Amino acid sequence: MNKYLVVYHAPASFNEKMAGMKPEEMNAEMGKWKVWMEDIGDAMLDMGNPLFGGQTVKKSGNKNSAREVSGYSMIQAKSMDAAVELLQGHPHLEMDDSCSIEIHEAAPAPGQ
Repeated sequence: MNKYLVVYHAPASFNEKMAGMKPEEMNAEMGKWKVWMEDIGDAMLDMGNPLFGGQTVKKSGNKNSAREVSGYSMIQAKSMDAAVELLQGHPHLEMDDSCSIEIHEAAPAPGQ
């Protein structure tokens, strides 16, 4: 099985909206994520966490990140196609039309 980094994208304004949700609204949203995680079963390696803010660090200095990364997860699948299939119907995609998911295969480090 291969490992995949799942990166959730949403505008910063959407994260602010989520932070202002009532507890019952947040519980309803998290319930959708729990159902999705149950559906993919052992393919879920790490649920991850929400992410806020961010910095781009370069040799010349750092600045606020322009990327709208709102969270991450780690999953496993036999192939990229199989990993993409696991993400079909993901609740993040239903939250807002501006939300998207990016996926990258995690290759083992040389010598490991």
